[in-house]
Amino acid sequence: MKLVLYFFQFIGFLIISLGGYHIYKARQIEGMGALGAGFLGAAEIGFGGLIVIISASVYWIQKWRASHKLKK
Repeated sequence: MKLVLYFFQFIGFLIISLGGYHIYKARQIEGMGALGAGFLGAAEIGFGGLIVIISASVYWIQKWRASHKLKK
C-alpha cells in the first residue's frame, strides 16, 4: 500500500513541478500566450496538490480503518 502512496505522491509532485515550469516560462514570454501558460501552470499546481492530498488522505484512512479492525 505504501508503494501506491509513493507512486501517487511522485506523480503529484511531478505535476506541481511542471506547473511551476509553465509559470516560469510564462514570465519569459509576452502576450496572450503568457496568460495561457500562467493559467495552465496554476491549474497544474492545483491538480498536483489535489492528487497529493487525496492520496495521503486515502492512505491514512485505510491505515486507520485497518488498525481499528484489529482492535475489535
